Amino acid sequence: MLKKAASVFVQTLKNHCVDRFFCVPGESYLSVMDELLYSPGIEVVTCSTKECWLLWQSQMQNVQVKLV
Repeated sequence: MLKKAASVFVQTLKNHCVDRFFCVPGESYLSVMDELLYSPGIEVVTCSTKECWLLWQSQMQNVQVKLV
C-alpha cells in the first residue's frame, strides 16, 4: 500500500525532531493537517501570516513574544 504524501511529510518532520509546526490556515494542505492531528509530539500553531513570522523569529532567537 502506498503512503500518502502528507504522511511521508509528517514522518520527515518527526525524523528531523520537529516539535512545533507554524502554519497559516488554508485548504491546500488539509491532508497534512489531518496527519498532524493524529501525530503526538508535534504542536501545531495556526496564525496569520504576520503572527507566524513573528513567532518563527522569536523561536529562532529564543525570545518570548506576546501577541494581542
